[in-house]
Amino acid sequence: MKYILYYLSLFIFSSFSSYSQTSDKISSPRKVIDFDFDWRFKLGDFKNAYTPDFNDKDWRKLNLPHDWSIEGTYDSINPSGTAGAFLPTGIGWYRKNFNYLKKGEDKKVSIQFDGIYKNSTVWINGIKLGTRPNGYIGFSYNLTPYLKNGKNVISVKVDHSKVPSGRWYTGSGIYRHVKLLITEKIYIPKGGVFISTPKINSKEAAIKIDLSIKNELVKSEKVKVSYVIFDNNNKKIDQFSENIILQKGANSFENHIELLKPELWSPNHPYLYSLQLTIKKGTNIIDKYTNTFGIRSISFSAKNGFELNGVKTILKGVCLHHDAGPVGTAVPDDVLLRRLKILKKMGCNAIRTSHNPFAPEFYDMCDSLGVLVMDESFDGWEVAKAKYDYGLNFKKWWQTDLEGFIKRDRNHPSVIIWSIGNEVRGYTNETQQKLVNFIRNIDTTRAISQGRGYYGAAIDIAGFNGHGEYKGSLGKFHNKHPNKPIIGTEITHNYQTRGIYRSKTSYRMRDFPAPWEKNK
Repeated sequence: MKYILYYLSLFIFSSFSSYSQTSDKISSPRKVIDFDFDWRFKLGDFKNAYTPDFNDKDWRKLNLPHDWSIEGTYDSINPSGTAGAFLPTGIGWYRKNFNYLKKGEDKKVSIQFDGIYKNSTVWINGIKLGTRPNGYIGFSYNLTPYLKNGKNVISVKVDHSKVPSGRWYTGSGIYRHVKLLITEKIYIPKGGVFISTPKINSKEAAIKIDLSIKNELVKSEKVKVSYVIFDNNNKKIDQFSENIILQKGANSFENHIELLKPELWSPNHPYLYSLQLTIKKGTNIIDKYTNTFGIRSISFSAKNGFELNGVKTILKGVCLHHDAGPVGTAVPDDVLLRRLKILKKMGCNAIRTSHNPFAPEFYDMCDSLGVLVMDESFDGWEVAKAKYDYGLNFKKWWQTDLEGFIKRDRNHPSVIIWSIGNEVRGYTNETQQKLVNFIRNIDTTRAISQGRGYYGAAIDIAGFNGHGEYKGSLGKFHNKHPNKPIIGTEITHNYQTRGIYRSKTSYRMRDFPAPWEKNK
């Protein structure tokens, strides 16, 4: 079936016929094309592999997502070490040939990578588009100025030669999906829609819509923007439209919709609405974009803990890494979905993404299944925790990566907490405050925390990792900071729980009783 879709997508790309994100039968200029198929790959470094006429005929043919490390041989000599499961890393190249027929149409064509681990550099027809060191957050490049009628070549170099680059299994390669996005020169950019619910009660909900539209034409344009909300049965329940003038460049708008008798999203009732936005110039549709959302209220306090829709809710969660054991980091959707269903069946209602952004489809699944998410951006900041990890790139890249992360995930009702780090080494309150302020300029609707981030005034919720297991530590913190909510970001079940019991494990402490109990 996927091969049929591949050939269909090639036809679509050539003819610009109709594949879109819309939910009705009206064709849209926005095309989202699966670009996972028919890549060529080879492990190693090749001097001229970015050039269009490079001979890659002997390279392996494969489909994405792809993790080359998990395919390798386990060997103690591999420098990835225990964290990397002693699997190979190195440098790998990917190339893809595709045909493009412009047909006189002035479109914008972008390529979107959901995740490449790590230090990726991308070329189109031998022209360098850019380099991204972060292996966990997606990014896109504009292909429009460099596309040729006929054959085109995308080349991607992935440099995972310096290891260890993480404190867990990271994988290597283009391990998440790739898409082509085709729009008109007037379009809604990635992250350009923000849906929030500032006022909710049993009778009505106020829906706030912040919308960005880009106009890459040479002059201002008059357009009509329509807003339509559908329920989870795809029934239209509200709509309005407005005529606006789009100036050249970026344009921002704010609108509000009042919904009567809203269905509130929760783990027991993961009800999803959708907002369809349509931009028209005269009778022509310029862009159409659909985004799902949930209506729910969240609050955290030291007195009541976490309240969802005004109801006190106990978070019963797990820390989860984004790989899936023997399949590595290129996790098939059905494997991920099965894992989430098993977790929910066993009583789990919350997940912390340890310690990086997950694939976009993970959040869609959490929305539809009703799983709450503590969404974590970084493992560390300026100081590297593994010898070659993101700490080496943090100062230059944190703003770019954090903005992409927040804008990507802020419409998911499942996401209730932003986490800005985990057991950050050598951090200052100044850096913590910078990260918090940066997020609040993009989203003020969620609390901000940090794994083992119980010191530092900037965060809303104190996060306790292993030290939260120490006898009396939570009570001592609460007595000192009675108005600061606390969340157990990593509390292992086999060590100690709130001073109630101790097991006989040697986890963390090898001398039992613990040092602070020796003289008791």
